Amino acid sequence: MIAVSDRLPAATLMHFDPESGPSPFDLHARLAGRCVVLVGVPGAFTPTCSERHLPGFIVLADKLKAAGADEIICLSVNDPHVMRAWSKSMNAEALTFVSDWDASFVRALGLEVDRRTQGMGWRASRFALILNDGVVRHIGLEEQTKDLEFSSAEAILEVLQAA
Repeated sequence: MIAVSDRLPAATLMHFDPESGPSPFDLHARLAGRCVVLVGVPGAFTPTCSERHLPGFIVLADKLKAAGADEIICLSVNDPHVMRAWSKSMNAEALTFVSDWDASFVRALGLEVDRRTQGMGWRASRFALILNDGVVRHIGLEEQTKDLEFSSAEAILEVLQAA
């Protein structure tokens, strides 16, 4: 599993560009010289993600940015069309949504979770990483519960403010 001080592995992620549709997302280029909060969720439109996890990042986006985050990126193992629709439905203009469509990135991180018994397949664990120039500074990883103790926007804000 990825650890603090590790550099993120290369990734083939996708996002939905309003002008060109589904497009590659160069995560490494986006991280260069910046502090980024990368929020991993098991699934767009799922109850805990939509009702409890993501809303905190939307509400606290300005405070997270004031505390040092240059960008907040939400990642899920969904296709880029789903991520675009979810972003719109959540009124989450302050966040960037990306698709790890085949779960290859979360597998490379060691943060995948098997949700096949729930009809979802392989998904991202619930996590939030604070990254500085592509290097992991903090990992907030939840166990297989609906609790949001380590990956919530409030927990990440506390870490950013303490730095």
